[in-house]
Amino acid sequence: MMSTPQIVHRELQLGGAARVLVAESEPWLRARMEKVLGEEGYAVESFPDGRALLDALEAERGNAVAPVLIICGLFAPGGVETLARLRERALDTSLIVVAEYGDDNAQSKADHLDASCVLFKPLELDDLRLAAMSLAEPLP
Repeated sequence: MMSTPQIVHRELQLGGAARVLVAESEPWLRARMEKVLGEEGYAVESFPDGRALLDALEAERGNAVAPVLIICGLFAPGGVETLARLRERALDTSLIVVAEYGDDNAQSKADHLDASCVLFKPLELDDLRLAAMSLAEPLP
């Protein structure tokens, strides 16, 4: 379920590509997400969990192009904490939350964390592609 997104437009220093960060604990899914989004023209950086993503953001604070989109598992290791800390930082970044199928609390938790979109596993990569493109244009 997705609210009407506002598409983000930014001039970026990554060869013109919009920067997307992905935190996913399943290596095969993380690789597929990175491939699908990369094929759409996004500059994708992936991490094995939310804590690694936060560490990377902290290490580059003020020295890198801000991501236009972050994709993170809701209940992955450190997921809720990661999402809460991202929102505390008040990044001007859209957030896609990935949750387990059948999790009745996922939508309300994602809403509480001000997520832009919730996708459920098993993740359809076309749904991920469409959600990403509706929230942040990859830019040529």
